[in-house]
Amino acid sequence: MSIETEEKKAFWLPIVSALAIPFVIGVLHIRISRLFSVLVVSLMFLTPLIVFVRALSHYYGKSSTAQRPILRNFTLWPPFIIIPDGLERIRIPWVTLGLILFNCLIHVGANSTVYEVGMFLPMTQQPSCIHIALSLITCGFLHADISHIVDNMIFLWAFGTAVESRIGPWRFLHVYFFALISSSVLSELLLILKQLLLGEAFNLMDFHSLGASGAIAGITAVFAVRCYFSNVKIYIPFLFLPRPTVPVRLPSLLILGIFFAGDTLGSMQMLRNETQIDYWGHLGGYLAGFAAAYMMNLYRDSFMEAYQRKARYLAEKAKENKSAKEAYTEIFKRDEENLEALQKLFELNRFNEEKRGYYFSRLVTKLAREEFLEAARLVEEHFPKFLDFLPGDLLLKLGLYFSNTEQFDKAWVCLDRSCDKEGPWQPKALFNLAEVYRKMGRDELAKKVLERLAASFLWDPITEYARCRDSVARGGGRA
Repeated sequence: MSIETEEKKAFWLPIVSALAIPFVIGVLHIRISRLFSVLVVSLMFLTPLIVFVRALSHYYGKSSTAQRPILRNFTLWPPFIIIPDGLERIRIPWVTLGLILFNCLIHVGANSTVYEVGMFLPMTQQPSCIHIALSLITCGFLHADISHIVDNMIFLWAFGTAVESRIGPWRFLHVYFFALISSSVLSELLLILKQLLLGEAFNLMDFHSLGASGAIAGITAVFAVRCYFSNVKIYIPFLFLPRPTVPVRLPSLLILGIFFAGDTLGSMQMLRNETQIDYWGHLGGYLAGFAAAYMMNLYRDSFMEAYQRKARYLAEKAKENKSAKEAYTEIFKRDEENLEALQKLFELNRFNEEKRGYYFSRLVTKLAREEFLEAARLVEEHFPKFLDFLPGDLLLKLGLYFSNTEQFDKAWVCLDRSCDKEGPWQPKALFNLAEVYRKMGRDELAKKVLERLAASFLWDPITEYARCRDSVARGGGRA
């Protein structure tokens, strides 16, 4: 699959799989709950077979005994918990962890008055417009009971950590509160629509909702767009027992699509009957999250990560895999600063010195900007190969580094190569090369380098400095 095809897939697949099809299923009243129950029961019957197959694969592939891999298939996770699988956390998700902690503290410390004032809509007599507006946010930190907050916080931890580490803390907060507010607003708008359609007379202020479900639904929608390529683990009870459970991997878009279809179906039922669950809030948060994800163009980041995972898989299959080279080359064309692409292209072009040197130069240059010691370590590892591919200013920095660490045999080579490359760094490279020669006891070479400096850069400040210092040194010798 080309990178252009992957980009189109990243744009359309979440819309079709996690939004359009589930919405149609919910609107047409297809019994999604029954379909989900059939799927879960089928997996529960299949768990012994799953464990057996995994044990055999470990036995013939990696492990000398079958008992150990069999035990590895069992966990003590609660049944039906859903967790994203195989996604790296790019940064620590402090905002997600802070939201979880804050929600838990509010749940422990809040009394009945806090609930009456903070839920949407407030239960106080004639609340002001400001009070109602604030309740759009405060309701997201109040939960009905322990199971309500535990379920919500598990989902927030599972999907929020993956989303925040990819879009950053500030955008995560924006999406979270945008989805939270949108969920309550849509609930109220649909309540008005229900009143108009059915002609029922009731006070809109009698509608109340609470919980972070709308905000979390928005985060799962962002996950569907940003991590459309991922799988999730769903923990299935073994032989209908609550413990142990067996993790089963399924496509994330399938599971999120099922949840959205269920919320859509529940929303349709809310138009006719009263329910204990605010499905409209779930629907509003999910749609807001989807809209925010596409407004932020997150699908562009997602297809790059998906294509990079594919390239990584191809590279691991065979070190000289032509498809892996092509995949990483496509990534490099889109993002010339992609560190993994540079590293892999340097490794995969081991029989092409010209290309290998080119990618080595780009890799060391990038590392030098971000982590110079890592760049120096890479140069040491391959020294003195590929030095001719490095730019003169970088060779000067490497020469100074090796000189300061008293690796003079490497320092003079880097500085000498830097001197041969035209640029504003040449006078400094010549001067420091002479210094290195002096430290090595090669005074004649140091003298020749200084003569070259004086002849080529007569009026350069470094030449003046070298000349003055040499004059002072000679004067001191005569005294």
